[in-house]
Amino acid sequence: MIFVGGTGRSGTTQLAQIIGCHPQVWHIPPETRFLVDPGGLQDLVQSLSTGHTPFHAIDALDRFRTMLTRDVAGHWPPEAFSHADLPAVFGTDRYTDWCERFLGALSWYDYDERSTPRVVGRYFAERADLLTLCRTYVDELFTAGAADHGKETWCEKTPNNLLATALLWDLFPEARIVHIVRHPVQVAASHLSMDWAPDDIEGVCNWLEPMYLSWLRTDVTADPRCVQLQLEDVAEDWPSRRAELFGRLGLPDAVTELEVSADRLAHWAPIAPADETYARKRLGFAIDAFGYK
Repeated sequence: MIFVGGTGRSGTTQLAQIIGCHPQVWHIPPETRFLVDPGGLQDLVQSLSTGHTPFHAIDALDRFRTMLTRDVAGHWPPEAFSHADLPAVFGTDRYTDWCERFLGALSWYDYDERSTPRVVGRYFAERADLLTLCRTYVDELFTAGAADHGKETWCEKTPNNLLATALLWDLFPEARIVHIVRHPVQVAASHLSMDWAPDDIEGVCNWLEPMYLSWLRTDVTADPRCVQLQLEDVAEDWPSRRAELFGRLGLPDAVTELEVSADRLAHWAPIAPADETYARKRLGFAIDAFGYK
């Protein structure tokens, strides 16, 4: 199991696609999001175990059901962050059956509240039991997708994986988590051109600063299961970095059809001098921490 994460606009998509070129690995094409995004498993696990109340369990299960059957199932509303269509990836019949069984295993009892049907999520006195159940269902779906492509393992990429390492390792202790970093000023410049991010440099720095601070406080890079790479280094010498990356992932080296290209990095949006100065001031701590100048 391999998870790829980052701030967004840092090369996560490129890297996940390249990892998926390995003969043993299948890269799940869209960001599945239902593990770590708001309303996903990260929230659900808390609400059905140590944080269980009927109200929390109702809300968390309802949000999770909506995420699985709408937000990542090709029926997203305009305001949704995810544009995934998991039935198209895994097969409609398989995905529908999987959702019904998974949601059924998470449900406890139902009742009518002022004529409004409510379904209460199960209470798991032992959080580990809930994690085991979730692991079983998630791995079933992802492994089936990998098998469809003749691959032995899977790679999932959602940028928010970056700050959900505790949950991901609770679910899959043997998983490798790959964090791809890019010069923070270049990440900020790329965010400025995205319609889902703030359109001024102060707003973008407000967006990025907490993520960088939160990541650095986790000290996850000390764990051998975490692989942190600089996008610029990977692009500069892909063959040697490729061998290093696959080795850290427990995979034999293999030539990949795709590679990280230094030329592609040069095509990303430029940044105005004043914006660069501001970004360097606000994000200087991250620039230093990641070894940039």
